[in-house]
Amino acid sequence: MINWESEEHWKQWEKSEAHIAGHKANLGKPKPEYIVSSEGALYEVKAIKKAVK
Repeated sequence: MINWESEEHWKQWEKSEAHIAGHKANLGKPKPEYIVSSEGALYEVKAIKKAVK
């Protein structure tokens, strides 16, 4: 699971040279056997609660 500080940070990563190069390096290769499935979702956090001690 990957968590981003903000949607803007995620968008910057999507456009980064490192991200694009990683996809190009695997273009046409089969997915590894250990990957069963993958999916993406975007959730917006409305509040963060601190644990009560």
